[in-house]
Amino acid sequence: MNRPLRCSRPSAVLALLLMILLLGGWGVVSLAPQSALGRAVAGLLEAVTGKGGVDGGDGSGGADGAHASGGTAGGKDGTGKGLGKAGEGTLNPSLADPSALPRGLTDIDGEGGSGFDRAVKKNGVWYPVYSPGPRSGPGAPPLTEIPLTIASPTPLPGRVGQAFRYQAEAIGGMAPYTWSASLGPEASSFTLDAAAGILVGASAVPLKSAFSLIVTDAAGTRQSAAMSLVIRPEKDLTVVMDHLPRAGLREAIDILLTAEGGVPPYRWKVSGALPSGLTLDASSGRISGMTEAGGEYPLILTVTDAQDFTAESALTLRADSGLEITTPSSLPAVAPGQEFSEEFEAEGGTPPYYWELTGGAFPDSSWILSADGVLEGQAPAAETIVSFTLTVTDAEDETFEKTFRLPVSNMLIAVPSREKVGLAWSPTAVAGLLAGSGSPSGFIVTRDGETVYRGTGTNFVDRGVPVGSSPEYRLSAVMPDGSEQQLGVKSVTLLPMSLGRGIPGQRGDPYADAVTAFQPLSPGGYGAGQVPRNVTGPPDGGSTYTPAYRASEVVSLHARVGGGGSIELEFTDNIVELTAGEDLTVFENVMFVGGDANRRFMEPGVISVALFPGEWHRLPTDVIPPADGQAVDVYNPFYYSRGIAGRNASTGEDPTDPGRSGGDSFDLNTAIGAAELSWIRYIRIQSTGDQAMSDDVGGDAIRHNNDPNFGPLTGSGSSGFDLDAVSAVHY
Repeated sequence: MNRPLRCSRPSAVLALLLMILLLGGWGVVSLAPQSALGRAVAGLLEAVTGKGGVDGGDGSGGADGAHASGGTAGGKDGTGKGLGKAGEGTLNPSLADPSALPRGLTDIDGEGGSGFDRAVKKNGVWYPVYSPGPRSGPGAPPLTEIPLTIASPTPLPGRVGQAFRYQAEAIGGMAPYTWSASLGPEASSFTLDAAAGILVGASAVPLKSAFSLIVTDAAGTRQSAAMSLVIRPEKDLTVVMDHLPRAGLREAIDILLTAEGGVPPYRWKVSGALPSGLTLDASSGRISGMTEAGGEYPLILTVTDAQDFTAESALTLRADSGLEITTPSSLPAVAPGQEFSEEFEAEGGTPPYYWELTGGAFPDSSWILSADGVLEGQAPAAETIVSFTLTVTDAEDETFEKTFRLPVSNMLIAVPSREKVGLAWSPTAVAGLLAGSGSPSGFIVTRDGETVYRGTGTNFVDRGVPVGSSPEYRLSAVMPDGSEQQLGVKSVTLLPMSLGRGIPGQRGDPYADAVTAFQPLSPGGYGAGQVPRNVTGPPDGGSTYTPAYRASEVVSLHARVGGGGSIELEFTDNIVELTAGEDLTVFENVMFVGGDANRRFMEPGVISVALFPGEWHRLPTDVIPPADGQAVDVYNPFYYSRGIAGRNASTGEDPTDPGRSGGDSFDLNTAIGAAELSWIRYIRIQSTGDQAMSDDVGGDAIRHNNDPNFGPLTGSGSSGFDLDAVSAVHY
């Protein structure tokens, strides 16, 4: 436990304050009481000499702290961990020059905080302007001096026959910079401008070339990054097949999967269970063998080309046996908490039929499937997709199995926000409800009788809705014959919005409101007992040097070599609208070891978002390891180049403004891709662990800090990503 140093004599307190003032009044103090009074006295002496300081507080009223404020290099269990509360240790913030920039930056993209706690943003990374690390003497705090760093991500792929251009960027060190690249002979048509850092060229053929990008500053300092130059073919990789041929029961099967585009050769894999007796040859894409049981088998076929790009297609393999289940695989949606009942039907074979659950699971033990195929139960309270497999057996012991998807969903989803309402309807839920009636040609949404949407999409944002109003929305499907079939009705009330924590029924906020799933690596971890309140509402991080750390402020997801925990959250009184620029900010309790602005203790997490339950879209990730066999610098935020949270501390400013807030802000359009979503309501954060995940650009293993002073890879306690809060930008 990391508790403040308490002086029992007033004279001691006055003497300490006097000494701090004499030494410049700026030192962030970071006293680490270790185990005995002698060590506490040693810490006090360090504080007076400018090497330590006043403790920022205990870990959480008796609990060990995660990234606890107030310690130096202590254990990650919270004992002596952290860096001290800069706001409390800064006796004279006016010493900080409001126009100063860290050494190595000449222009910035954002600014937050004030005085000693000012931070500036450049290329997605927030830098403290002032550093409480080792000082050269009394006076104002020293400016942070940013070391030379390559600050640009891996080049995005180019296209055959088109001009390619990539701008390399560096930060810190001493300008001007000189650039070089070790391009292989296959990339001989590409050149790098040594002064401007611009790589240009074109290729008539696809290529993938690893190269080292090197920058040298005016002082002769050199940094490198291992990158790849990729030129894609004219046509992207796609799976050509739109269906699989039927397979006869106990007959030899030979199905050749086909793809086109990309760069051959192709490699295939299948997700989902092939029927017993069939196998897939990964190199040829041939499915062969003999089916031993009839059924419908939903498969996801994935093909990977020589450049490691992938394409996939969801197809169903049907094995005929004379017996079949005729109930559609997409079941009619059931509203959360409502009673569900479905009588499954089969035909062929020799009745009577016997039904049983053979794959997946029902929501809970109250769900009962009778032997004659009637399933009954109460739907879960939360929206989800229930997937299960049923097998029917006839009197001759012939069988047929089929997988079903049951949407637990309000057919029309309506979430109020700031003078707008997010509306959506799940394609799976619609397909289940309209099974056998034909696919709708479009949808109509009305607000209080007036049409606000007409089209073929599944979601949109209705803007300009007054605060305090309670509109009623109706969703109808336009059927093939032109008729309209009503699918759902939903009323919402638009509340006033506040940057403070929302109050149900009174005001909303821009933050995540509920935890829908929490899967740490071990139970009873740091902050687990205070979920969901410690991760909903506004961020608790007060400023650059005062991160959130109490169990009431963060929860640890855990990390170890080969794995990491996760958490899923929902926005219920606001939406996250996708517009141009950054849409959402994640706050983790990033800290600076010993107050050194260039020793950034980070615990990475990858981000996925969803509008409909279970339909996740992950932000593409990119890590930039150094070239020439150098070790990865896990204290460098630009190593975690793209799509990874946990790089930046909070500034304590407006959490909805990425130019002021600190934290890690993301443009979600990079994850949504072709999903055509206009808003989302779920976010999942996955702690990466160490070497458990590879990035999406070069296939590089994502590394995690394993500083022995913090124990970040124990797989328990306060290890791994520590979530403070999530805020919408456009809400």
